[in-house]
Amino acid sequence: QQQPSLEAQLVNYADEIAYNNHDIDDGYRSGVIKFESLMDVSLFKECAELVKKDYPDIDDVRKMHETIRRIMYKLISDICKTSSKNIAKFKPETIDEIRTLPKLINLSKNMNQCQIELKQFLRSSLYEHERVVEMTDNAKAIIKDLFLYYINDPSLMPASYQNKSTENLPRTVADYLAGMTDRYAIKIHKDMKLG
Repeated sequence: QQQPSLEAQLVNYADEIAYNNHDIDDGYRSGVIKFESLMDVSLFKECAELVKKDYPDIDDVRKMHETIRRIMYKLISDICKTSSKNIAKFKPETIDEIRTLPKLINLSKNMNQCQIELKQFLRSSLYEHERVVEMTDNAKAIIKDLFLYYINDPSLMPASYQNKSTENLPRTVADYLAGMTDRYAIKIHKDMKLG
C-alpha cells in the first residue's frame, strides 16, 4: 500500500489526537464520561497522576484541562521523536520514496497501544452511549429532512447555491448543508416544521 506524503501522514495523526482529546473534554463536560472512569485508561491515568502531584488543590475542571494538555504533549512528543528516528533511518529524498516506505510519521509501539486503548474507551463509553446514539440518530434525521427539502425546492437555498449547476443538485444541496452550523440546521428544521 502506498503511503501519503509526510505532511498528510502528520495531519492524519494531528486530527486523531485533536479529535480524541476534544471528545474526552466534550464527554466530560456533558457528563457522559466521568473523570474516575477515565482513570481506567493508562495514558489518562498517568497524566492525571502527574497533574495531581503538581497541582494537588485544583478544581475538577482545571484538573481535566491539565490532564488533556499533558496527554496531547506526550503524544506529540512521541510522534516527533519516533518520526525523526524513522526519517533518519530511511533518509527519503523524494515523494516517490516516501510512498513506497513504511509509514514514517508514527507513534512508538507503546504510545500507539495507549492511543488504541483510549480510542476503545471513547468508543464504548462515549460514541456508543445511549444519549450520544440518540443525538446522532436525531441529527441524521434532521439532515435527511433538510436534504429532501432543498432537493424538492432548490429555490429555498441562498442565491449563491441556486446559481450552481443543476446537473449535480444533490452535491450542491450537500455542500449547502455541510456549511450549516448545528444550531442553524436545527433552527431551519424547526422553522420549516420538517420534524
